[in-house]
Amino acid sequence: MTETFQKLQSINDGDFEEPAIFFIRRRHREFAGLKATGVNEKGRSIAYPVDGIVHVPGDPSRCVALAATVTDIKDLRRKRLGGKNELGDIKKAAVKEFQKWIKEGPTLHCIL
Repeated sequence: MTETFQKLQSINDGDFEEPAIFFIRRRHREFAGLKATGVNEKGRSIAYPVDGIVHVPGDPSRCVALAATVTDIKDLRRKRLGGKNELGDIKKAAVKEFQKWIKEGPTLHCIL
């Protein structure tokens, strides 16, 4: 195992979310306004349905959310889809975040 690989395995969600948001902003100019919602001012992960979100005006307008994770591959399905008595990230985004935006514009396209 390389030293780089070992260092990457040791990062937490907060450490990963910032460069992920930076990359998305730079790679997709229409998402330049992507707001980080999953980390606090100290760079620590906080509980929030999505890790970043941006409204992109247009016809149709879009609400684009980012869900970043460093979850181990064996737990990824449960994290994204949920488990017994537990909402996954996809359902949390749909129920807790996108519904707020859809009330403002029912034709809005929501993308996670």
